[in-house]
Amino acid sequence: MDVQVNLQTDNWPQETAWTITNDCEEGALVQSNPAYPDQATFYTNQYCFPDAKYTFTITDTYGDGKYSFDN
Repeated sequence: MDVQVNLQTDNWPQETAWTITNDCEEGALVQSNPAYPDQATFYTNQYCFPDAKYTFTITDTYGDGKYSFDN
């Protein structure tokens, strides 16, 4: 399964975090975000995972981030 995470940081990129967990393995963490050092920058990360059911969770510690998802 190919997964691509596209993310644009806001003015506080250190507040942004995400995880991908494998639901078939009791929520085992399979990937988390790299460091995003730059403000207002677009990042793309690509991964390849075995076929399974996954959960993607994104957070912004201050709560002012905006999220949108494409399947």
